[in-house]
Amino acid sequence: MQNSSISLVPNIEPLGRASDYAYEFAEATRCNALFGRFSLQECNIFSDYMKCFGVPRDTPILRQRRAGDFLIIVLTGCVDLIRTDTLGNQVARERIGPGGMAGEMSLVDGSDYESSCIAAEPTDFAVLTRQSLDAVVHEHPRVGNKFLSLLIQQLTHRLRAFTGSGDNMGMIGAHS
Repeated sequence: MQNSSISLVPNIEPLGRASDYAYEFAEATRCNALFGRFSLQECNIFSDYMKCFGVPRDTPILRQRRAGDFLIIVLTGCVDLIRTDTLGNQVARERIGPGGMAGEMSLVDGSDYESSCIAAEPTDFAVLTRQSLDAVVHEHPRVGNKFLSLLIQQLTHRLRAFTGSGDNMGMIGAHS
């Protein structure tokens, strides 16, 4: 996995390859109804393509309006997605717990992040870069395509949540 812009996150602690935490990865992603369709073997394969990191509370992991090439999957702790509106007001969009993802759209199209992602408490997370996603799709097409299907469902869920109601502060991950 390439380093990507994750190295620019302040106070980040590299924890090693996600495959070193395969059990924890599988447990966290089982909390997410979408990831629940992954077998333990598929979680192990997928975790080979990611690295894990830890950050203290209040650490910005993704920053709105900054280019990104990775998504995160929360393993422990939780993060808040916060968007700054055109008037400069910060609006909390949702809280993401274990198994939840953030940064999906930027992973897909390389555009700026739509929201900032800030650790609400000490948080460990796995990082999937675009390069790593390409590799898993090429080397393990079944697992890669299963993840792409999950990614589409997650993006659809978020789009519907953000366009469907004004009160979108919900918990994604443990409560999906």
